[in-house]
Amino acid sequence: MNFIPSYKNSFRILKGGKISLVVSSFLASTTLTFAAPSGGTVTSGSANISQNGKVTDITQSTQKASINWNKFNIASDETVNFKQPNSSSITLNRVVGNEKSIINGALNANGQVWIINSNGVLFGKGASINTSGLLATTKDISDADFQAGNYKFTGNSKESVINLGTIDVVNGGSVILAANEVRNEGTIKAIKGKIHLVGANEYSVNLNGNSLVNLTVNKGVLDALVQNSGTIIANGGEIYLTTNAVNELLKGVVNNTGVIEANSLAGITGHVELFAHGGTANVAGTINATDGFVETSGDKVKIDDSFKVKADKWLIDPTDFTIAASGGDISGATLSNTLAGANVEIQSVSGAKGTKGDINVNDTITWSSDKKLTLNAQNDIFINKEITSSHANGKLELLYGQKAVAAGNTSDYHVNAKVNLKAGQNFITKKGSDGTATDWIVVNASNMNSAMNTDKTKSYVLGEDITLSGTNNWTSIGTLSAKFKGKFDGLGHTISNLSIIDNSSDYIGLFGHTEYATIQNIGLVNVDIKGKDYVGGLAGKHLGIIRNSYITGSIEGTQYVGGLVGLNGTISVPGYIKNSYANATVKGTKFVGGLAGNANEGGIDYSYASGSVTGTEEVYGLSRNIQNNITKSFYDKEANTAIMSDSATYGRTKAEILDAFSGKEAWLVGGARDEGYTLIELTLPALKTFNTSVTTLFAGGFGTVNDAYTITNWNQLQNINYAWFTKNKNYKLLNNISSTTAGYMGTGEGWNPIGTFSGNFDGLGHSISDLYINRPFNRQSLFGQTEDASIVNVNLINVNITGNNEVGALVGSAIETHIENVSSSGKVVGEEEVGGLVGYMTDSAITVLKSHSSAEVTGIENVGGLVGQLDNSAIRESYSTGKVTGIGTSKNIGGLVGMSLYSTIENSYATGEVSGATNVGGLVGRNTSSSVTKSFWDTQTSGQATSAVGVGKTTAQMQDKSTFDGWDIQEDSTIAKGTPFLAWQTAGNSYTKTWVIGTKGATPPTPNPVDPKPQDTNKGVERIVRSIANQTATTVNLPNMETSTTPNNSGRNTNISFSQGENQMLVSRPIEGQATKRVSLSEARQMQIQNGGSGEEVIVPLSNSSIIQLVDGGVNLPSGVEQEFYLANANTQEGK
Repeated sequence: MNFIPSYKNSFRILKGGKISLVVSSFLASTTLTFAAPSGGTVTSGSANISQNGKVTDITQSTQKASINWNKFNIASDETVNFKQPNSSSITLNRVVGNEKSIINGALNANGQVWIINSNGVLFGKGASINTSGLLATTKDISDADFQAGNYKFTGNSKESVINLGTIDVVNGGSVILAANEVRNEGTIKAIKGKIHLVGANEYSVNLNGNSLVNLTVNKGVLDALVQNSGTIIANGGEIYLTTNAVNELLKGVVNNTGVIEANSLAGITGHVELFAHGGTANVAGTINATDGFVETSGDKVKIDDSFKVKADKWLIDPTDFTIAASGGDISGATLSNTLAGANVEIQSVSGAKGTKGDINVNDTITWSSDKKLTLNAQNDIFINKEITSSHANGKLELLYGQKAVAAGNTSDYHVNAKVNLKAGQNFITKKGSDGTATDWIVVNASNMNSAMNTDKTKSYVLGEDITLSGTNNWTSIGTLSAKFKGKFDGLGHTISNLSIIDNSSDYIGLFGHTEYATIQNIGLVNVDIKGKDYVGGLAGKHLGIIRNSYITGSIEGTQYVGGLVGLNGTISVPGYIKNSYANATVKGTKFVGGLAGNANEGGIDYSYASGSVTGTEEVYGLSRNIQNNITKSFYDKEANTAIMSDSATYGRTKAEILDAFSGKEAWLVGGARDEGYTLIELTLPALKTFNTSVTTLFAGGFGTVNDAYTITNWNQLQNINYAWFTKNKNYKLLNNISSTTAGYMGTGEGWNPIGTFSGNFDGLGHSISDLYINRPFNRQSLFGQTEDASIVNVNLINVNITGNNEVGALVGSAIETHIENVSSSGKVVGEEEVGGLVGYMTDSAITVLKSHSSAEVTGIENVGGLVGQLDNSAIRESYSTGKVTGIGTSKNIGGLVGMSLYSTIENSYATGEVSGATNVGGLVGRNTSSSVTKSFWDTQTSGQATSAVGVGKTTAQMQDKSTFDGWDIQEDSTIAKGTPFLAWQTAGNSYTKTWVIGTKGATPPTPNPVDPKPQDTNKGVERIVRSIANQTATTVNLPNMETSTTPNNSGRNTNISFSQGENQMLVSRPIEGQATKRVSLSEARQMQIQNGGSGEEVIVPLSNSSIIQLVDGGVNLPSGVEQEFYLANANTQEGK
């Protein structure tokens, strides 16, 4: 080898530079071997191995054979053929060397081929696999177990099995890819067979000939990953993507973004199962299982809005499951689209991690097909948004409390929004694992009265709202001789204008007489009912259960007259009223009550009456009840001011009733909240079932610390101003908003400032752009005034604000307020106390922290680039670069703060131009007893040589790291030289300090000259080549070779990275604190091929701190020589 590197011609690669690993002339003489399998030794059974050029033949004469290989690779122009006795024969290929199996050529077999390699298996883009069965795994099995048919695989390998190529299995055979991590980006096909992608530590396989009976995971692995972004086809067969054992709690992930197809074929039902036991199943892409079955299960199941599924039945099986427009496990839109072509079952399980196994419907669901939606919950079902099926045969099935038997089971389904169904048998419920299913009859306006009066023993639900017209338009359901003994569920609907005028008859109401009946979730609006005895809006005489129901209107009778029920219960059959109310005018003679005329033999819980009650004997605001079996139930003594027989016991003010019902599950009270909502301030409690008093204010959340209200547009942001009880809650901004976002106010007076805000607002790093305010009032800002509040992680871009006093981009007047990681730009104009971020800040010792403003600020008095007036407060690690102008006879004008009183300013600076009349300073205009340390202003850019406090520096000094000695600051040589900025301003960085200062353009240090002797250099090159050829992991560093006995480890002085996939890269060494995975140069080459490259060159960008020198064209590695890298997160930056 005569090549001698010339270091005089070497050059340095800076950030953005690239190094190509290619074969060049000085290594051209290196001898390379074929990539074909080598070093094969038959360890059990009988087989013959022969190689002829690029073709390897394995001829097997026994039913099973096992071969230990030194390596098992197939290059793109190579072929390996297995010639086996029959399709049930198995050849086990075990790699005992230390190389990953890279298969990029053809592998053919008439039987089954198993590849076992603890170093990992990669089927490259050029791989073509044609067998009657394939198993590729990083787990091992002994020859004894293999020959005995005890197919149990174990091992601690953390390597992966990846397919980028084409795997085609025939004869109904199976494909098994099993490792800690399994990924398919290519195509896998097994018609009428089974395909398993499994993340596990131990698993067992049960075979019947060449057919897989089942695969059982015996022991899982933490953070197992199974991912499909390619195509998997098993029509007439089964496809499984699973992690971990059924009973394990180990976190694992199953991802699908590709196509999975298992259509039913020739009478064989297709089956697809994505199951992340104890982990998360992220479901996107497409699953086609026409006339088949699909299951997506896990501790959490996340269904992407783009996901498409076609099946006879789709089962979703997580722990708790939430259907929500955002932030849930599936959106209502996605579920609705799926129901257009498939029955869907959502089946929750009780999680051992504290989850109850509830199902929450927080987004509307609607479909027009004849499909069935089944909600199968271990615990409760909460219907918080409307469910609608417009097809005559569209069905809803609610199975609840399935974790226990029916006896003693307290689970329920909660109707907090309407369920709209067509008439017929379209609603089914079942309570408990051994309970009997109830097949309800859906009734509507056209047939409810007639159907329920015809058969009074069945179970009915109301599928729509009913509005009646005229008078005397209803016949009471149930009489003394033919009582209603069934069930009725209004499903959140209302019946309006019900009218019964029959002064001579008893048992008058929607229901005349019931016995052992259940009535729930129904509202009667504006009723007009007149009868004789036993008269009530909902029931004249009720023996059974009433819950979650209400009535408004007027009720009139003689005896046993009540707003909701005339008589509630008897000695033989008690009555029970819970979570119900009557807001009605009630008139009678004897036993007259606002809620019930008489409830001596019945109980009343958490119910109330509001309205006037009149009579002559035993008149009650709530109900007659001498048994004292009434709990937390009252009448409104402000609405009913007459003296009632139960005034002392049950009479309460509206405020007292609200307080008593606060926090109770079925009720909404003033200021109470539901998901994404807040209530119009109520004077009396409202039932959640009929939450028409609720206004949608936010995208989601409950306003708590752990579940904040979420905001996605200007309307929702403005709704913080809605009422006093919305101004003290917790909020998160889910996305950027601007002039193109719904609700923007960019004309006239513009935005109406929020105030006084005393909650917590987290922008999550998002921006609010184009905020416009033009109001001749004080406190004009995004937040007009805050007190005991926190505002963090938000950027205000291009504000345009004009007001009077206390004006700022973020807050006009901030009292005891914490502001952190906030920025502003644009224009702020006012008169007094005007700041680029905050106008006036007082008693806020918690500080303005790590924030900055570039806004232009104009005012007359107490005007600052960041804060106009700082009073008994603090600014730390913040800065301002905007122009600050005092107009007219202005005073107290400062680049950072106009006026500082008894405050603290630390590690902050200002560079903007500052001008004014009196008390003008580059950092602070006027100061009274404030502590200012390590804070500076630019005397050149500000045009100010003086400041009330702080230290003036030249522009050059402001760009010199030494100026900021004592700050938490680091350099970045890839950033143009300038003043410091806050690390959080650069998204996705790996900075470890609060501040960053750019140094690009500075004179680089002169490296020590290296002038190796030619013979030493030559020997060094030879040594490197020899080391590369004989090692599976090495790194090349050419400088200083004459003193090296082995190649230098580049991890000490350079980092090489290779961009690949989504948020992933290859790096030359593990990254501290981050899980990484070894990847060979061959795999990097395959990645390059997968992304459309030739694979002949692997292009890797150098990090900014690299000092590697490339000599005459680069580092040269011949094909087949391995250089190891590590797969890491692309957001991680090295070499800072």
